[in-house]
Parts: sequence; structure tokens; C-alpha cells
Amino acid sequence: MAHPSPGRPKSQGRTADRRDAGAVLAVVKGCRTALDAGRPRTGPRVVVREALWFLWELPRLPRPLVQSKYPKPYPWSPEARRRFEDNSKRPLGGWGLVIEHLYPRELLVWELLDHANELSRDRVVELLAERVTAAVVTRDEDRVLPTAGESRKPWEDYAADPWRRYRDRLDVAAFAPLAIDADSR
Repeated sequence: MAHPSPGRPKSQGRTADRRDAGAVLAVVKGCRTALDAGRPRTGPRVVVREALWFLWELPRLPRPLVQSKYPKPYPWSPEARRRFEDNSKRPLGGWGLVIEHLYPRELLVWELLDHANELSRDRVVELLAERVTAAVVTRDEDRVLPTAGESRKPWEDYAADPWRRYRDRLDVAAFAPLAIDADSR
């Protein structure tokens, strides 16, 4: 059975993509400066993660969204779809969903930080368009996936098989988008 295409943020057009990539690059370069000054890696890593989410990914999530975060067009695990579809409204504490990045976000963050001084705005657009891929899973499913540290492979391995971290842990062939005609909650 064929595997679904990974979820990807949608371009907002060349001008907007270059503008936002420039903003991400400015944050990355600022964090690189902090690292070069001897700061611990944790703070800059968190700042870059947040910049990627708020400046690049969130504005480009394909609509419609569930709870302003989970794109219905992305592939959802069967359990994530069931949790959403079985509840007429958001349960107390939420559905327990996660936008899980197929190419671990930590690997992208370190790549950006490690090459901050070599990157151009256009190269950042290319990297983000290529490597920001995701699916919607439950928190429990997220916990069974290999960590970024366990998944430290070159990008080429993920380009050849985006679902590599999922393959032995979850039924990738059963992932599918959430029904678009369902009421957005």
C-alpha cells in the first residue's frame, strides 16, 4: 500500500517567503552569535525552534485547521483521527494531539545554527520548504517514535524515505488527512 505524502506548509509566494525566511535567518544569526560568545546551547535552540514555528510554519499551515493548529490536509494517524472524530467538541485538556515533524525539528535547528554564517535568505527558503514535513499523531504515538538523537541521519536519508522514523513503530499506510468537510472545531 502507498504511503501518504508528508504534510508541508504552503508557500505564501516568493516575496512573503523571502521576507519570513529573512526574519528566521536574523534570529538564527543572533542565536549563533550567542553560541559563539559561549552561551549554553539550550536557549538559542529554543529561540530558533520558536522562530521556525511562529515566523515560518504556523502562517503557512494549510487550512482548515483544528484548534488553530492541526491542519486537516496533513496526514493524521488513525488514532489521532479517531480522537478528533469521536468528540463533538474539544475535550477538557484537549485531544492529546501533536504536530510531529518527520524530519526531526532538532536536526533542522542544529543545521541552521551550524551554518548560520553561510546561509542566504533564499537558501533558508529552500531548506524550510524542503525539510519542514509533518503529520498529526497522538501524544502517546509521539512517545513511541525514535527521538531526534536516535534519528540523527543525514537529510538525504529522510529525503529518500520521509517516514523512516515511523516505519517500524506506526502503520504509515493508514495515515490519511482528516475529512475536510468535517466541522472545524
